[in-house]
Amino acid sequence: MPKIKYLSPEYLTELEKRGWRMPEKPGLNVEIQHIIKENPEGGDIEYYFRIRDGRLVEARRGRLEHPMCSLRMAYRTSVKLTTGEIKALVGLITGKIRPGGDVARLRSMMPSLQSPEFEALTAEVHQMTEY
Repeated sequence: MPKIKYLSPEYLTELEKRGWRMPEKPGLNVEIQHIIKENPEGGDIEYYFRIRDGRLVEARRGRLEHPMCSLRMAYRTSVKLTTGEIKALVGLITGKIRPGGDVARLRSMMPSLQSPEFEALTAEVHQMTEY
């Protein structure tokens, strides 16, 4: 099977297809805008996650008009975060990941984004991805 490119629309589709496996948490809803700087191909990569009741229901390229919160980081930091080389908390503490917007809402999402179910689905997608 050919590999998919990291952060491509195909990559995000694979995450979205598996998002139902995240633990259900009624009322835990958030829209997270990601801005990835220093893309090796030039320019920024913008994509977003829509999470409803704790589950990833949408992962798409583009920009939300009014995101609840945002995460800004360098491409290399994003790869390290995705591959498990660094943890989100370390990235936030060291300033490699810069949050924006409703940080309290983002913080409430962290248990879902660090759950064994989310880590398993990202590991599956990681296996089919080229960085």
